[in-house]
Amino acid sequence: LSCVSMLARAVGPALSQYMDDLLNQMFGAALSDTLIEALDDLARHIPPLLPVIQRRLMDKLSHV
Repeated sequence: LSCVSMLARAVGPALSQYMDDLLNQMFGAALSDTLIEALDDLARHIPPLLPVIQRRLMDKLSHV
């Protein structure tokens, strides 16, 4: 997850075309501080992902 954060910081929106599959894998794991930090970096550096991340987080939280 740290690598995803670094990639988001380095290449920003150019990474968005690869994020659908990657987000599926990321949300397949349990919520953790590392996951939340990675999602925060993604949302900051790839703004179009923010609504997707918010929706997926709400869905994940509703199952807790």
